[in-house]
Amino acid sequence: MITKLKKGNRKLMKMRKPLKELLHKDWWLKYLPVILLGVVLCLLLFHTAASLVEWYYQWENPRDLDYAEGWHAYVASQSYPGGEQVGSSYEMPYNTLPYPPISYLFHGWMGKLVGTDLVGVRTIGRTTSLLMTLLNSIIIFLMGRAIGVRLLWSAIAALLFLTSQEAHFFAVSLRPDEMALAFMLLGLYTILRWRNYWLIGALFALTLATKHSFISVPLVLTVTLLTQRDFRSLLKFLASGCLVGLLIFAVSTWILGPYWWQGSLLQGFHGADFKQAIFFIGEGFTQPVLVIGVASVMVTRLRNSGGFIAVCFLVSLCLNSVALVKVGAAPNYFLEPVALASILTGYLAEKVLDKRRLMWRAFAFTLVLALIIPSTVEQAIAAVDSLKARGDTDLDPKPVVELLRRTERPILADQAWLYFESGHQPFVSPPDLIMAGVEGGKIDGRPMQEFIEDQGFKAIAVRQNWKERRHFPQAWISAIEKNYQPLSEDYVYIVMQPKNKS
Repeated sequence: MITKLKKGNRKLMKMRKPLKELLHKDWWLKYLPVILLGVVLCLLLFHTAASLVEWYYQWENPRDLDYAEGWHAYVASQSYPGGEQVGSSYEMPYNTLPYPPISYLFHGWMGKLVGTDLVGVRTIGRTTSLLMTLLNSIIIFLMGRAIGVRLLWSAIAALLFLTSQEAHFFAVSLRPDEMALAFMLLGLYTILRWRNYWLIGALFALTLATKHSFISVPLVLTVTLLTQRDFRSLLKFLASGCLVGLLIFAVSTWILGPYWWQGSLLQGFHGADFKQAIFFIGEGFTQPVLVIGVASVMVTRLRNSGGFIAVCFLVSLCLNSVALVKVGAAPNYFLEPVALASILTGYLAEKVLDKRRLMWRAFAFTLVLALIIPSTVEQAIAAVDSLKARGDTDLDPKPVVELLRRTERPILADQAWLYFESGHQPFVSPPDLIMAGVEGGKIDGRPMQEFIEDQGFKAIAVRQNWKERRHFPQAWISAIEKNYQPLSEDYVYIVMQPKNKS
């Protein structure tokens, strides 16, 4: 009887053991991180799904998504053998190439291949940007795997990039940013996997020939090879880059004419605006991925593959933060740092969040994921809200277009698509770049000012807030106010005609 009681007590103690473990004082440290991770994954996936739906509606939008998209579409539609060549940036009508030529040549050839018009070229460009955004996420995932990050953390890194503000903005806009980032990430992935310096040099040449601000990774690689005294690899890298660069220059000059490079030079320094830089940098660091990227640098200790990516991230963050001081700069400079920070986030999870000590692991988990949750919720809500506004009548000003179609040439407009849909030749494209050149003393704006004063334009179409948006130099704005008067006006656009001179 006593033996049976002892056996029963032993069974009862075995049943109570799991309950005892569950009620242990640190039980929440074991399960809270898993719950938070599940919440973050659900939010990231929801945000990705909402973004994909929003991108579809943006992709089929009949109007430009931003003021620069129309200028890119116009240049791209002419970028093929026999197309209209780029004129001098320093003479009227002041039409220039704002970025290096690769994306324009690609979209121009694609448009010619399928036999489409300017609107079709814009659609091809949006499709390319969307595919490049998805490709960049895949490359970030593969790079995480290449430096030893587990599948889960690599997937989270890819989703963090896909749901970032920068990737969201450029995902379906006809701009060169996502294409340049794809070339850069492919070059970085080649460094980590194969170290084929002939291929790396070619990829970085394509990167800089697509957008010249993506200089950080080639710069870090050059310094690294110099410090390691690996002159043979450096020679291969530089020789490949120079050969591909010369080939691109020759083809671009043949197709686009001898002035295509002037627009890139106009992108230089036109004065400092420190308030603008502080605002954009502060806005950029509201994204947890950048904060986590900085924290990840300490974890890598600047060693091995993770350390190389960390150095590239720091150099990119510093250079692009300094570039934001330039008048006319925009937050798109943070696209490269965000991509590199996403990779480092996965690296941080792999190296820190899997420590054996339960309390430190849970603390790190909670801290990192708590940073991500508010931003992810905010961006997901913004993505859903933007779907409700897709039918805004601001995007379909048919009366303005019809009025401009009946107007003789030339006209002046601050929105590129107004030229294209009304069948007019563009003037001053892109306007912000030309304005910076005029006010920086690089372009003589007096011929244009005199043309306005002589009422050379038959009509001028601008948005209601055109004086505040400042797409034209102040001297041109004053000349327009003195010599033109409103002909047609609604809540979005103003069309002006010359005043009667007595």
